[in-house]
Amino acid sequence: MFRVDIMVRKSFILSIIILITNSLFSQTETTSRELKPFGITVGLGMPGSYVNLSSDFFIIQSLNIEAGLGTKLIGLTNEESTKDANISYHLSTKNNDNVSMFAGLGYVNYKLIHGITGGSKTEHVDGVYMPIGFVHIGESGFTFKIEFGPLYESSKRFYNNELDSKKEELTAYGAFKIGFHFGDNSSSNKNKMKTKSNHQDENPDFHPDLNK
Repeated sequence: MFRVDIMVRKSFILSIIILITNSLFSQTETTSRELKPFGITVGLGMPGSYVNLSSDFFIIQSLNIEAGLGTKLIGLTNEESTKDANISYHLSTKNNDNVSMFAGLGYVNYKLIHGITGGSKTEHVDGVYMPIGFVHIGESGFTFKIEFGPLYESSKRFYNNELDSKKEELTAYGAFKIGFHFGDNSSSNKNKMKTKSNHQDENPDFHPDLNK
């Protein structure tokens, strides 16, 4: 288990470095992700929780970081707040700059408290997940997001504060989020850049006469 945890952490750090390096050297046209980089969303089905509130920020339009809190209740099992964070790489779809496909890597942590007779039983869970999906950010900032992917969890169960058992599990998850992104409220800058880009594409040899 110890070696597996070390390998997971090293893979997580290496993947983040690769994503950041690739994003910094990529160049794309201006999108709603750049004009409205900060977002708040409510999600259903995130790893470790049924309901999740998260915030995210586009460092650049192809690189997003996100952190959230979630919770769930299952019968006699209570759960403290789930904490999750992820980083993802985004690519615009061919016909709509407001929609992007993404892939990323995330970390989740939570604790389950089992209600049993004659003692207390808790379960500490650490997980790594790989979200894959798409997100739409409209000109108004309205956002919806669908993601899914594999989830690896490593858990330790304690009975009366003593280690009782360990478990590793590989499963899958799916999530849906809605919310808003905030930033530049006007679309004039975006329209100007699109117009400029289209004009240059249609007239690559055109140079305005500055003397007129």
